[in-house]
Amino acid sequence: LSQALNPPALFGGHWEHSAMASHPASDDVQFIAGCAVSAELLEGVDSEQLAVLEDWVVQARATLSEIALSPSVYEALQQQQVEATCALARQCVSIAAAVDWGPCDPQDSASGAVTSTGGFGLRVAEMAVRGVAAAARTLECVADAPMDHVERLGLDLDYLAPSLFSGLCRLDAEVLLVGVEEQLLLALQGICVWALGLVGHAIGGFKRLSGQVLWEWASGDPVWALLLAKGCLSLSLERSAVSEAVPFPADLGRLQRAILKAVLELASPDVAFSQVVGDSGDISIAARAEALVNHRAELAEAVRTCNFVPTLVLAADREGGEIGPKLAEFFVALLQPELIEACPDWASSSEAARATLQEARDVSARLVVHLPRHVRVIWRLLAAAPAAFAGQLPKGFLQDCASLAYFCQPPEDSLTTFLTSCLVARSYGSDASDDAYVLATLCVLAANAELITGSSVLAHALIGLNSFGQDSVLECWARWKAPVRLVILGQWAAIIINQPALGRPPPEVPPSPPPYAEPAVFPAPVQRGGAVLRDLMREAPAEFRCALDKCLMMDPVQSPYGHVFERSSLARELANSGGYCPITGRLLDFDSCDRLPGIRRRILQWIRSKRPIEREQPKWVAAAASSTAET
Repeated sequence: LSQALNPPALFGGHWEHSAMASHPASDDVQFIAGCAVSAELLEGVDSEQLAVLEDWVVQARATLSEIALSPSVYEALQQQQVEATCALARQCVSIAAAVDWGPCDPQDSASGAVTSTGGFGLRVAEMAVRGVAAAARTLECVADAPMDHVERLGLDLDYLAPSLFSGLCRLDAEVLLVGVEEQLLLALQGICVWALGLVGHAIGGFKRLSGQVLWEWASGDPVWALLLAKGCLSLSLERSAVSEAVPFPADLGRLQRAILKAVLELASPDVAFSQVVGDSGDISIAARAEALVNHRAELAEAVRTCNFVPTLVLAADREGGEIGPKLAEFFVALLQPELIEACPDWASSSEAARATLQEARDVSARLVVHLPRHVRVIWRLLAAAPAAFAGQLPKGFLQDCASLAYFCQPPEDSLTTFLTSCLVARSYGSDASDDAYVLATLCVLAANAELITGSSVLAHALIGLNSFGQDSVLECWARWKAPVRLVILGQWAAIIINQPALGRPPPEVPPSPPPYAEPAVFPAPVQRGGAVLRDLMREAPAEFRCALDKCLMMDPVQSPYGHVFERSSLARELANSGGYCPITGRLLDFDSCDRLPGIRRRILQWIRSKRPIEREQPKWVAAAASSTAET
């Protein structure tokens, strides 16, 4: 009798769900129910779609409030809850994708109404957030979730990629956002956060959110992967609490850390070849090398297209020096310094291979332009890395930093801080100041940073090297394959060989800088998923491209001089140039540029005609989920 009256004692307490205790997704379903009968949706959304939405609201409410009286019934109930909330989320997202989800027009800002000219519509955006949140919260309560429902929801989320791209581009011009537009941006960030939280819960926790999982969830599209990450990482914990209509996970910080680490894995060979068909041994070394270069070039171009560097650096700064080595490795992988001067063997195999090499070099040059603004915080993070690893220099860290310095030269004070922190660390069982490889690499780094020898901390560390140490340093330089500024390196060689008397060394620990305040054709063996945004960017007709950056427009505006721009791109350019038109060089008032809803609707129709039909099988997502079920 006691067991019957106390079921948790019999079944371990894992299955019982009382109607008295509200399910985590109940508030989201209740919010969606209110949206379904709101004046905004009744006026702007098709009645058949609303009827389907109301049916799934009823089913979701029923399953979330049902009581299970045995473990077997509870398992079946959980599956029903996942099915109902995922279907409800799909319908919310489908409605959002079916309306004109462009940015709000000024005349609609007061009401946020969903009309043919009202854009995405604040109410529809908030409803989409709540739908995905309900599915994610339900999955969090389920140990073994059915992946087919999650995968279908992922496909529907792909349809929102263009509108998210348009909205999140405005993160770089927040001064223009007021009222409904500001709330709309928060809702778009909410969709990204909950979409990534959804897949995290589906595979058994945020720790399993690897670069391979993120890549597959984004259908192998680098722009879409970085866009989802940007929406999540750009959200501050303070801003996540400003809207009652758009909730965010209580463990947002953990999710952001997992997504940051996943992003920093996207340039790895494991991700580049995660969808290789057949035996990987059948792929030649040359084909793999070319595919990896192509993968990294596309990822670098996506970083530039999404203006992802500010978001990435700000997210890394929140984590501190521990993330420094991965950040340096990521930037170096995208910049591909080994291609700057050398011509690899695979590049001479065909015309397509030569085009791949040239494109990689061009993309690297375009990406470098985005780094100088963040140089201080990048090198501050790198300088903090040895201390974050208990005084040990991580493997490969110095070589990545030396290559990065060639593209992103640190200011002298930042460089001094970095050199000091490295010289007092340890490397492979010995003090870094006594390690010939460490000294050789730091000399290359100093040369690439154009540091004149003088009496720097590094110059003093080189004094006293015996002949064996000198030969070891010179041998390391002879094997160096990355670019180096040879003229300045020669000056460091003179220090090593001549051992001159130096002046007084600088202070051992220089003052820290202020805290950060700124916000080709693929080889046949490698197959990609259905591209979500990448192909749209490539195939867009000329009339749908911004006159400034040639990217697909989502919020086109026309200047008095007749040129058509993406609104956020023009706003950024005018802010940087002091109000001068980037095409004519004449003064241009941003408010004098008219929005073009007609062109926006034509772009929308063209995008819908390009929607992917299906995704590939979720290999890495399913693998992560199955490993969770086994444990």
